[in-house]
Amino acid sequence: MNKKAVILAAIALLVIATHVQTASALGVGASPDIIDYGVLDAGDGSAKSLYVINTGSEVEKIVVVAETFEDITELSASEFALNPKESRLINVTMAIPSDFEVGDHSGSLLITGFPGASTGLGIGASVRIPVEFSVEEKSPPLMAIGIAIIGCVCVMIILLTYIRRLK
Repeated sequence: MNKKAVILAAIALLVIATHVQTASALGVGASPDIIDYGVLDAGDGSAKSLYVINTGSEVEKIVVVAETFEDITELSASEFALNPKESRLINVTMAIPSDFEVGDHSGSLLITGFPGASTGLGIGASVRIPVEFSVEEKSPPLMAIGIAIIGCVCVMIILLTYIRRLK
């Protein structure tokens, strides 16, 4: 391989590596680096996927915790072991109660990797994933609006017919 081909291959690898959105610390990483649920209606919910990655060279015990909104956040897995260079997909579901405050909200998930054979203080590496969403009041269903409009039209027709008969 000539020198030009090696340089082009190195540049290509760097370009690919810079486009992958990943947050990581020593031993643990996650992708995507932010979870944005967008706009949610009060009383509804939404699920997003998160890959947790063991970037280290040892088995890691992974602990995932919702630092904010833990009462409305459901994780498909919160504690599990990962082998070196292994990843695991977990679902992060936000269930918005009907009385939840309307507006923009932000919080985070904390993902911590502890060495599998760790005996001692249990100090591990962590990565924090921001979580963002907005809550709007739930709008009435279109069917209810349509029935209300049809009802109003029917009442108007009945009133007009009644008024014409009186004349």
